Amino acid sequence: MSRVIVAILLVLTSVFYISCGGGSPTAPAPTPTPVPPTATSTPCGYPGNTCTCTFTNTSTNTFTNTNTSTLTSTPTITNTPTQTFTPTVTYTPTNTFTSTNSFTPSYTPTITNTLTITNTPTITNTPAPYSISGNVSYTGTLTTAAAGHPLVVFAIQSGGFFGEAIATTIVSSTSNNGNYALNVPLSTTYTFGAYIATSNTPPCQDLSTIPQGAVVDIDSGSLAVNGNLTGTNFSFNDTVGQIPGISGGVTYLGSKGTVSTAHPIVILCYANPGYTTLDGSGDQTSITCNNTTYSCHIPSNPSDDILAFYDLTGTGLPASGDPYIELGQITPTTTLTQNISFDDTNLWP
Repeated sequence: MSRVIVAILLVLTSVFYISCGGGSPTAPAPTPTPVPPTATSTPCGYPGNTCTCTFTNTSTNTFTNTNTSTLTSTPTITNTPTQTFTPTVTYTPTNTFTSTNSFTPSYTPTITNTLTITNTPTITNTPAPYSISGNVSYTGTLTTAAAGHPLVVFAIQSGGFFGEAIATTIVSSTSNNGNYALNVPLSTTYTFGAYIATSNTPPCQDLSTIPQGAVVDIDSGSLAVNGNLTGTNFSFNDTVGQIPGISGGVTYLGSKGTVSTAHPIVILCYANPGYTTLDGSGDQTSITCNNTTYSCHIPSNPSDDILAFYDLTGTGLPASGDPYIELGQITPTTTLTQNISFDDTNLWP
């Protein structure tokens, strides 16, 4: 049996009004050939507003079915459009405010006073040492200047003791009269004097030590020195006489060292038998060579205790370990002989 089934035109028009949650339209048709639906939509505005969305789907299906059998068609169209609209608004305000108040004083003081030094000091004094020059003469008859006992000029700082000459110079080794030039180390007040020995002075004994029996003149006045001076003249004779002291041979026999300028034999005058207080008016006699002679002044009021030592430490005074000898109390004269000889038997404590 043949059966012609005339083409059936089926036009299905479905209008769906769907709320924002979507809908599910259904239309019967026999095995349709689906045509994709078209949809239009209207924006719902700024996210967060309440709105209604309308979707219109139009589907046109055309099919031809030629069949000699019985057609049973139960078309099922499932059209479930789903729209999920989730607006997300993220607003994160970030306010970063940093206040840095840095106050820097901008006031700079201006000094308007200008100091101008208009005085220019002029130094007219010549720095020490100063030269003192003049003429000195010995008019006595006790001795005559010679190579072993010359005519000597010396200076003592005012207030010092006799015998503590701080500057000396030889005037002449051949004449009792001569010109001199003496250098003094400080700007201060000095007392000047001169002496001439009556016997030979040891070759390695300092001239600042006035020897035994010397004829001495000490100027009665003081002279302030703050620059070079000329014309400082004086003369002397035998009125003062010879000064007392001791002289003789001196030898160090020990083995602690060699007698020299740095380590001399030293003779000291003490005012007490305990050898604790120096007689300030006595000489400190230094002999810088061994096995020689010496001659020194000693005050006769009435006597001093005499000590000799080898200056091992080089201090000018007895120190621990220095070899020494105590000569005891001696009353000096202008001719007294006192030989000195010692070894390492006694060491200063």
